[in-house]
Amino acid sequence: MNDDRDNSIFTPADPKLAAAYRDIVKYEQRVGHLLAELAGKEHEIRELKHRAEEADRNARTIFNEDIRTTFASFMRVAELQAMHQQGVLEALVGYIASRDGVTLRRMASDLYGSKAFINLLAPIAGGFVKETRQLVKIDIFDPSAVKMVRVSGEKVDDAEEGQTYYRIAETTDTGGHYVRFQLGAVNAFDFRRLIVTIRPDGGQYVHLRIRNAHFEKVLATVSLDLKAAAHYDARAEVNSSRRDINIRRLRGGWLEVAFGVMLPPSNDALVADIISIPKKETKSVSVPGDTKRAFAIRGVASEVASNLTPLNLPQEADILPLPQEAAPVQKISIHMPKDEEKRDVLRRAYLASGAYSRIAAMRGLHAGRRAFIIGNGPSINKQDLRKLRNEITFVTNWFVNHEHFDEIDPKYFSVSSHEMFGGWNNPEPALNGPWLERLQARSAKPTKIFPFRFKDYIEESNIFDPTEVEYLLFDRPKYGVDIKNDINFDLSMPMDDGYTGIITFCIPLAIHLGIKEIYLIGVDCAYGLESPEAPKKYFYDYSLHTSSTTKYESLKRIWDDDGPIFQAYRAVNRRAQAEGVTIVNLTDGGRLEEFPRMNYDSVVPSP
Repeated sequence: MNDDRDNSIFTPADPKLAAAYRDIVKYEQRVGHLLAELAGKEHEIRELKHRAEEADRNARTIFNEDIRTTFASFMRVAELQAMHQQGVLEALVGYIASRDGVTLRRMASDLYGSKAFINLLAPIAGGFVKETRQLVKIDIFDPSAVKMVRVSGEKVDDAEEGQTYYRIAETTDTGGHYVRFQLGAVNAFDFRRLIVTIRPDGGQYVHLRIRNAHFEKVLATVSLDLKAAAHYDARAEVNSSRRDINIRRLRGGWLEVAFGVMLPPSNDALVADIISIPKKETKSVSVPGDTKRAFAIRGVASEVASNLTPLNLPQEADILPLPQEAAPVQKISIHMPKDEEKRDVLRRAYLASGAYSRIAAMRGLHAGRRAFIIGNGPSINKQDLRKLRNEITFVTNWFVNHEHFDEIDPKYFSVSSHEMFGGWNNPEPALNGPWLERLQARSAKPTKIFPFRFKDYIEESNIFDPTEVEYLLFDRPKYGVDIKNDINFDLSMPMDDGYTGIITFCIPLAIHLGIKEIYLIGVDCAYGLESPEAPKKYFYDYSLHTSSTTKYESLKRIWDDDGPIFQAYRAVNRRAQAEGVTIVNLTDGGRLEEFPRMNYDSVVPSP
């Protein structure tokens, strides 16, 4: 049977059913078209999302570069501020972050609300980014980089040392005698430190100056005593109290001088002048020349900022998620810890007593002088301390046992040890009897410095002439210098514990008195702690040491290699340098290597 019907489309006999069927087919076709359009739109969405992500990455890259440039300036200013500032800020941030779940990221979101900004700011504000630096060396033998003014330059090949250097000697002309080095592409914005390798060769004193190459403006200067390996009179146009000067002795009499200083931000090029001067006190550089005055230069380099480098960033899981909406600003009330309340009460009593008024009146009393702080180590038995009679000298605790006490005639006698009074908890403090008898038998009358805690006892006992006694605030609760990694030099505040009167009293007082050159003697840092029973080593027989001492276990810990005492001395050195104070170790031997060393007899020659 032949069937001539079109089987491609089934057509029902009922016209209504046929119409409905046709509508269904149309709807199916329309759905098919819509699904095809939807697939196309999804593809477009994926493309747009990809482009958006790429644009976001590009924007982040550009933003990172902008942030890096901006924070390069911020990092330089922050780094050259007082070293303790970073620790204080970190402690404060940590304290705030520990309360009520507040984090840097949360606080930043409250303030700014920009996720991109927060993601970039949090690592920097949290201390997870540091500035990296590079050394730019100057070819000192390149004629285009060197200019000599009223000096002659002789290139010397030292076969014995395997070094080549310039010998710079003055001519007889009157004026400034200097050699100028172009610092290349280094500008004031990126500059961090100038490093010069130099040694005396007939001359002794030079000025080191950093100038703007275009305007010839002096931006920073420091004077050097090449024979003493010391610096003085450092100045800068911006915040002159913030500079970092290190002098390191090298073989062959060479000195590496690193002069770190903050300069006014500028893209101008820099030059460095090394100016020969006849005397330490010379201010004007326009003087008659002397061909015998000379120095040698082996190297000149600049340390410059190159980039900001991320450190170990915290994992996202360690940071609270950003709030979906701007959270209300939280009010955080900070209560003073009990120890700080006690310290504040003690300070108020100290200030009200008038003791600090007398100390304050001594500020700058010995400006321009040098000072010698004498420890009680056995090494001083090998040094003639009588040569210090006319110097500013500080001694501590049992130095009264020294046979030449009267001939040395110490200027200041620091007694910071509470054990000299029977301990902190002694309800009836009294000075150690043998110590007091020996001191009263001496003809020398040094100014005596005691802890304020014992002021009432000393005055009521009428032991000393009141004009010969001063007091510093040193009491419990107290901070350890090694724990703070810093030291307080403000004598109106409680003194920090440095485990020795040299750190706790002598160095802060010397700086308060205006001393810029401090020499340490007899700071052996070696008690001879072989066993708990072994006698501790001083310059005197240990049987004369009749006050109590710290327990063996504590001494062992404190004076161990790189123990707290050496950490404290490092903190002292950093703080002193920030204050423009040079500390030199004249101890004959010993374990203290935190300061540059010099020979006692070269600093204090025999008359």
